[in-house]
Amino acid sequence: MAATKRAYRSLGHEVVCRIPDFYAPSDDKLILQKRLNQSRQETS
Repeated sequence: MAATKRAYRSLGHEVVCRIPDFYAPSDDKLILQKRLNQSRQETS
């Protein structure tokens, strides 16, 4: 599981929510997000 987390992080995903013991004791559900266009700046 640690390798999977590293892979997602290296692709720009971040954990935004953790639900403890969702699947089983000590097996949390993680909700990830990846923001698109992070370098885009708004123009006014």
